[in-house]
Amino acid sequence: MFFNELLICYLFLGGASAGACVFLSVIEAAQTFVPPVALEAIGSGQAGSPQTSKAGAGAGAGAGAGAGAGAGAGVGVGASRSRTFLLFAAPQARLVLNGLSTRCWPLCLATLSFAALCLVMDLGRLDRLVLLMLSPSLSAITVGAYALFASIACASFFSVARLSDTFLPPRPLVRGISLLGFVAGLATAAYTGFLLMDMSSILFWQSLLLPIVFILSSVSMGSALLFLCLSFVEARRPLFGTARSLARVDTALILAELLCLTLYLAQAALDPETTGTARGLLSGSMGWLFWGGAVLCGCVAPVLIEGKVSARSYRVQILWVALLVLIGGLTLRYCVIASAAFDVTQMPGLVYQLSGT
Repeated sequence: MFFNELLICYLFLGGASAGACVFLSVIEAAQTFVPPVALEAIGSGQAGSPQTSKAGAGAGAGAGAGAGAGAGAGVGVGASRSRTFLLFAAPQARLVLNGLSTRCWPLCLATLSFAALCLVMDLGRLDRLVLLMLSPSLSAITVGAYALFASIACASFFSVARLSDTFLPPRPLVRGISLLGFVAGLATAAYTGFLLMDMSSILFWQSLLLPIVFILSSVSMGSALLFLCLSFVEARRPLFGTARSLARVDTALILAELLCLTLYLAQAALDPETTGTARGLLSGSMGWLFWGGAVLCGCVAPVLIEGKVSARSYRVQILWVALLVLIGGLTLRYCVIASAAFDVTQMPGLVYQLSGT
């Protein structure tokens, strides 16, 4: 049941879209703490510019030096606070983040919807999902289903808000929906790992490190979706600052994911009950796919490219990073799930075939 293509697609699409939901929710919440005057100044490219300083001086000469100094200080403090609150701040912070959110929220909604469709098709009938969500007993799949549909609701709200020119939700509502989207996104990402842990018959999945690996991988894939959308954001000034900041965050996520994955596989290799499966994944018949897809494409190559992001060719570079991270995330999920088919509790004879002995 748990080795079919629908489940792998669900884990991949649900993880990537959940990671994007986490990132975008942080961006939406951060913008609500920025003073509107500072946002407008940054969005128009006037904050901290010589023209702004001259205008402030002129206003001060006409209305009094004290008032001019106060206005200049207000704009300066507002701009400083905006750079503190906006995680991926750049001189054109509002234009960049608005353009990014407008493009990425609909993509996040589409991938979440496809993930839900894969879940429904895997269950076979829609009424099974309804009965599952209405079940009085909580399980990993029940919590995950609630988190998935809560993420869809948040993505729908922000997609409508971003694509509409007339719908301007109040800031407290945006903060509340952002918090819900952040929590639901993390829960959806974590659910994939806990779902596998819930299947106690697979010893290879019985580790708390597995959900951590899937969470970090999902958030990294979410940043890949942001990279994909950022490369199509149009602005009068380059978006290099935002791309570089996002690349640094993604590099940290990938390194943390690689560390946790190493600890997870080392733990499995040292356990006599799972050592055969770990050997098969690392050096057996699936080793080339794991090392080439999950490690090289998903971790090593993106980190190397992100370390060399340049102002001249950053759009092409972040597109390559997005492609490699998504390939690595898909391969990682396939390897973890497919290798469990050779778990000693499932097919004792095939563990020797997988390990090449």
